[in-house]
Amino acid sequence: MILPLALPPIRQTAHVLLDMRDSNRRSLTSSLSRTAILVLLPAVLFSTPLTTDTPSDFSGVWSEINSASGRPMRLQLIQSGSKVQVRISYRETFPSFVEAVGVVEDGKVTWTARQSCTGRFQWPGYHYDNPGVNRYSLSLQDPSPGQTGRLLVYVQETQWHVPCATNHPVGTERIKKILRQE
Repeated sequence: MILPLALPPIRQTAHVLLDMRDSNRRSLTSSLSRTAILVLLPAVLFSTPLTTDTPSDFSGVWSEINSASGRPMRLQLIQSGSKVQVRISYRETFPSFVEAVGVVEDGKVTWTARQSCTGRFQWPGYHYDNPGVNRYSLSLQDPSPGQTGRLLVYVQETQWHVPCATNHPVGTERIKKILRQE
């Protein structure tokens, strides 16, 4: 018995026949056909380029729009493959050091960093070896009608393990900023 095996479409529809007959009932022609199919199958399967989602390009200088607290935050992002170097500034120039290196995954740049709490803001009775953890994410957003250029959504979530000052209680604090490429 010969069963057809359908493969996903590759340029044109391709089908492979599997010979399920007893080996002593096969002819030389069917053996050669099986061999030809096995030899050609990898060429058919891999003849078209595999498409993968290429990460969005986050590179550039981005400035916060509608800053709630004075000077806008500015980010300088340099992407190389799935890694993105991040420099942060609230001035016209950027520091020479890299603040963080994020990883692009599923269209987002993410990284984590330890959160400290200066001694004068610490509360008595708490252990401040690990006050908290920051989780950062950057994602690109298409512009609204009438806007030009894509927007960058910056999210910082701080998980506080201990209180710091009077405005950072134990729990999660979330900051979201929208930036536009300069």
